[in-house]
Amino acid sequence: MRDDEGTLMDTWNDDTGNDDTLAHMMSARLCHDLVGAAGGITAGLDVLGDDLRAGGGVSAAEALGLLRGSSEQINGRLAFFRRAFGRGNDSLTPGEGGALLGAYLRGGRVALDWEVGEGDGWALPAAGARLMLNLGLAAVAALGRGGTLTARFALLSADRGGLGMALSAEGAGARLADGDTDILLGRAAPAPTPRDVPAHLAAREAKRLGVDIELAMPTPGMVQMAVVLPTMPAAPA
Repeated sequence: MRDDEGTLMDTWNDDTGNDDTLAHMMSARLCHDLVGAAGGITAGLDVLGDDLRAGGGVSAAEALGLLRGSSEQINGRLAFFRRAFGRGNDSLTPGEGGALLGAYLRGGRVALDWEVGEGDGWALPAAGARLMLNLGLAAVAALGRGGTLTARFALLSADRGGLGMALSAEGAGARLADGDTDILLGRAAPAPTPRDVPAHLAAREAKRLGVDIELAMPTPGMVQMAVVLPTMPAAPA
């Protein structure tokens, strides 16, 4: 798989882990998420087939709705993975990042409350954009039973620099897996799995940028994450 951002797997070669394993897990994660989204296409075609065999036309709208919804999910997930897993050099604004994550989550059990706030007018260089997107997806992983992911952005003082991003994942049973906690905090971590690929990629970008990811669980059912993202002025619209 190749586009103008290169392959999804050939660019994570450094000394931070087993890159072959991570590449394989990235591929498995892509297949898992895209196959899940494609299920609506099969369901829509089944409805159309049943309707045609019955000689009716009542179910056509239902079938088209399933097909359209599945197509939107696939497109949204591909667009998200292209920026989160790809290795391009294009910058991304916080608003664009929220739109990508929102498209990825379309039709799922996680609602997104993404407010750019003081991030308006700023862009993130490619590494910061990948950190933003993968950390967002790692937060989604804490909401196995659904819930709401909230994101807020604030400019930090000159001595710290950058744009602060605060994420809050809230829902029934929300929690980070022990492995994800170790990965995101830079501790000894287990080998990558398809589920925790976003946590591994977020931790790698944080290390490259020299920033720390902060985690907290202030109350049961709530997971909080925070990180400082590098910024650059956004290109004029």
